[in-house]
Amino acid sequence: MITTSPRLRGRFRSTGTPRAAFVLAGTLVLAAALRLVGFDWDARQHLHPDERFLSMVVSSLRLPSSAATWFDEARSTLNPRNVGFPFFPYGTLPTTIVKVASERTGLSGFDQVTLVGRGVSALADLVTLVLLYVLALRVTSRRPVALLAAFLYAVSVLPIQQSHFFTVDALATCLTTATLLALERVQARGERADWVAAGALLGLAAATKISVATLVLVAAAVAGTALVAKWREGPAPHRTAAVESLLLRFVLLLAAAGVVFRIAQPDAFRGPGLFGILPSDRWLANLREVGELVSGEKDIPPGVQWAGRTPFVWPLSNLALWGMGVPLALAAAAGTAAAVAALARRRAPRLLVPAVWVLVVVLHQGAQWVSSLRYMLPAYPCLCLLAAWGLV
Repeated sequence: MITTSPRLRGRFRSTGTPRAAFVLAGTLVLAAALRLVGFDWDARQHLHPDERFLSMVVSSLRLPSSAATWFDEARSTLNPRNVGFPFFPYGTLPTTIVKVASERTGLSGFDQVTLVGRGVSALADLVTLVLLYVLALRVTSRRPVALLAAFLYAVSVLPIQQSHFFTVDALATCLTTATLLALERVQARGERADWVAAGALLGLAAATKISVATLVLVAAAVAGTALVAKWREGPAPHRTAAVESLLLRFVLLLAAAGVVFRIAQPDAFRGPGLFGILPSDRWLANLREVGELVSGEKDIPPGVQWAGRTPFVWPLSNLALWGMGVPLALAAAAGTAAAVAALARRRAPRLLVPAVWVLVVVLHQGAQWVSSLRYMLPAYPCLCLLAAWGLV
């Protein structure tokens, strides 16, 4: 695997200066202010349709009486399909977290659940900012890049907006960024524990929003790069053993992701016990319906807004004009292009994780019929990272 030199490790240690901590703390305070101002922005009128739906679901859920009930898809009181919501297109980890938080704080009413959910979104986005700082520091080994990346994310429009909504997107972005940080550690060190940790975080991210399961493509890119490096070094027997070890570790990542997804989103499996791992028919039916909606195969009234939109051009222009602002979007595009070019020339290998993830999100979401701006949110931390890298 790719390892760091003593000089590079020394640079990592030198980044923890009081000045950097002060600047990062100031950035966090700014980000918190922007995400918490106007917290009750609609005076509890429930104007956001997805947020209203999630609040209805959470206020109808009940905490299970036992672990056995948790894993029983047909009886679980944390399964939205068992409490009057047969179509539930999201991961159930966010609704479970908000339900537990609302019960523990005594804010379990319909109006109160919305505010608890918004608090979870805002807190998750602040964690995302810290994770981005660490990721940028590890990827570039430059404190100014990490601080600038954190600042750019702190003032980006879409993350601020989504922090004011009880939706799954801010939490999905947080867990996605945590997974990317773990994959960077896999690339840098590659111990078995690193692969397992990355897989576990991937499972949590997928249990929040199934579309971010495309993180497995980033893991495959990391594994593929390491595989090529191993194949080029040493005699044939050594190469074979190294490749087998690497493939085993990738399988460990997938297994960890599967186990954690099984625990974090039990409604996706039939159960009734932990080892009942056949997919739930109702969950699969919901996935098929979501696929028909985002592809335009199923026609519903809200889908009319996407008629005549050009794939990639429409979502990326919205990202530039409304989600980031033109200057930051141009910097992010230039940074991404430069990172891809550097990787193609076998330079700056540590940029592999953020660059591949940006490409995965853009190619996956940009081609869909439904091109809501928030679908690009998981790429924002890496877009800010690559913009900062290019600018510095």
